[in-house]
Amino acid sequence: MVENIIKTFKLNYDGTFDEIAYENIKEVFTIINILAIYIQKIKTMYIWIGRNVNQALKNHVARIRVLLKEEFPQFRIIRNITFDMRSEPYEFFKNLNITKDELYEIINYQEKTVLPVLEKIEELKKKSEKSIESEQYKSAIELLKEIIGLAEKIQDDALVTEQKRIISKLTEKFENQEIVSEIEQETERVEKEYNELIKTKNILKAHELVEAFIKKYETVYDLSLIPSAKELILKEKKKWNAEQEKTINDLSILEKDFKLSLENLEISEATEIYEKALILTSNLIEEKIRNKWKGFSNNIQDAKDKFEFIKKFDNFSEEIIKLKEAHLYNEIKSKIEVLIKQVEQIDLPGYRGKLDVINKEVDSAEESYNRILEEIGNLEEEIIDNQNNNQFEKNLRDCEKIIELGKSIKKSELIKIYTTILEQTKEQIKNNKDFEEKQRLLKEELTKLENRFTSSIKTMEIKDINEILEKGEEFLNKLVDDEIKEKWDNFKAKFHSAKQLLENIEILSKNGMDALNRGSCPDSLDSFEQIIHQLQEYKS
Repeated sequence: MVENIIKTFKLNYDGTFDEIAYENIKEVFTIINILAIYIQKIKTMYIWIGRNVNQALKNHVARIRVLLKEEFPQFRIIRNITFDMRSEPYEFFKNLNITKDELYEIINYQEKTVLPVLEKIEELKKKSEKSIESEQYKSAIELLKEIIGLAEKIQDDALVTEQKRIISKLTEKFENQEIVSEIEQETERVEKEYNELIKTKNILKAHELVEAFIKKYETVYDLSLIPSAKELILKEKKKWNAEQEKTINDLSILEKDFKLSLENLEISEATEIYEKALILTSNLIEEKIRNKWKGFSNNIQDAKDKFEFIKKFDNFSEEIIKLKEAHLYNEIKSKIEVLIKQVEQIDLPGYRGKLDVINKEVDSAEESYNRILEEIGNLEEEIIDNQNNNQFEKNLRDCEKIIELGKSIKKSELIKIYTTILEQTKEQIKNNKDFEEKQRLLKEELTKLENRFTSSIKTMEIKDINEILEKGEEFLNKLVDDEIKEKWDNFKAKFHSAKQLLENIEILSKNGMDALNRGSCPDSLDSFEQIIHQLQEYKS
C-alpha cells in the first residue's frame, strides 16, 4: 500500500519555495500566501492562491509546476489543479485531511485581522506613489519603510521583499538628486576660481583645477547632463588646447636646435636649450611631449657617459694584467660584465667588440689555469698514495712536476710547500738506503753465526752454542725480518733440546754405572738402552 505523503510548499517572492511541515500546514493558509501542495498517493499538485496575494507572487503561478520539478525532480505530477481561496474542490479537503469549516475558520480570522493592515498598506502605497511622481524620494522611502513594518507584522514576506527592492531604487535616485545639487554648487565655486587664475595667466593651475573637479565627479555622475558643469568643462578645454598648441610649436623649434647642438657635440649649448625647454614643458599636460624632453636629458648624459666609459676601459686594461697574474678570473669576468652592461647602454659597438675579445682571452687563461690545477690535484693524490706505499722515487718525480707547474702559474706558496716535501722525500730515501744497508750487514753477521751454530749443534758444543745464540740475539734486536727471527727461534729450540738431551744422558749414564757397580746388570743395561733411544730420537 502506497503511503499518503503530503508535501506543502510556500511560494517566495523570488520564485523559490519553503517546505512546510504537515503539522504546521494550517498556519500558512493566509490570505497573502500561495501554497503548492503535492499529494504523492494520487500524484496531484494543488495550487492554492490567497485572496490578497501580492502581484509579484502571482507572476510565478504559471511556472509553479516547472519550478517545483526543477527543485524536486523526484515528484511525479499527473494532475495540476489551481484555484483561489474559497474555491477549493471537495477532493482537496478529503485528500488533505482537513475540513472546509476548519479552513474557513482560519480564513475568516485572517480577513478579520489582516485586511485592516492590508488596507493601511494600500493607503501608504498610494501616498508613496505620489511622492515618487513629485521626486520627493526621501518622503517616499519613509512611507515604504512603514509598509515594510506592517508587512512584517502580517508575515507578508513577498511584500517586504518588493518594498525593499523599491527602496533600493529610490535611494539611488535620492542620492543622485543630492549629488547633482552638490555638483552644481561646486561648479559655481570652481568657475569663479578658474576665472581668477586665467586673469593672472596661471593657465596650468587653472587647467589642473578643472581637471581635479572632473576627476572628483566623473565616476559619480555624468557631468554632461549638468549644463553648468558641461559649459565650464568645454570653456576650459578650448582655452587649454590653444595654450598647448602654442607651447608645442615653441618646443618643436627648440628641439631642432637641441639636436643640432648634440650632433656638433656642443654640450653646453645643448644643456642651455634643454633647460629652457623644461620650463615650457612644465605648462604641458601632454605626457608624450613631456616624456620626450625628459628623455633628451639622456642624450646629454650619453655623451658624458661615453667619455667616462672610455676612461674606465683604459684603467681596466691596466688593472686586468695584475688580476690575471693573481688568477682572479671571476673578478675579471665580473668587471667585464659590468662594462658590457654599460657599453650596451651608451652605444659604443667598437668597445663592445674589444670586451668580447678580452672575455675570450680570460676564458682561455682560466681554462689553462684550471687544467694545471687539476693536474696538480691529481699529482697530490698520487703523492699521498706513493707515501702510503713507500714509493719515494715516484714522489720525487711528482714533487718536481708540481714545482714546475707551480712556477708556470706563479704559485709561490705551492712551490714552497712542495720544495719542502721534495727535500724531505730525498732525506727519507737516504735514510731508507742507510737502514737497508744496516739490515743487510746484520743478515750477513747472522748468516755467519748460523753456519757456526749448525756446526756446533752437531758436535753438541753447548758453551759455544750458547755464545752464538747470545750474539745472534743482539743482531736480531736490530733486525726487522720476521722470517729470520723465526729461524733463530728454531735454533733456540734445538739448543734447548740438545741441552736437555745431554742432561738426560748424564743422569742415565750415572744411573747405569751405579747399577753396574752394584752388580745389577739389567738396570745398568736399561739405562744405557734409554740413552741410545733418546740419541736416536734426537737425530731423527
